[in-house]
Amino acid sequence: MDTESTKAKVAFGERLRALRLSAGLSQEQLGEAAGLDRTYISSTERGHRNISLTAITQIASALKISPATLFESRDRGER
Repeated sequence: MDTESTKAKVAFGERLRALRLSAGLSQEQLGEAAGLDRTYISSTERGHRNISLTAITQIASALKISPATLFESRDRGER
């Protein structure tokens, strides 16, 4: 049973993974740049975490993107 919350976490994780790969970073490299553990990045990408606003801003900064970019749908393209 998929709840809206679960769907949102999975969609966010998929977007994060796509942006990380576009940046050419491993989970470990992104985690290090964001000040987060690799396992935190991994579980976020799999939709298993309800990620905090603080972590979102840390990840966005490490990817050199705005936090809003993490929420854009894939069909709108990369910015």
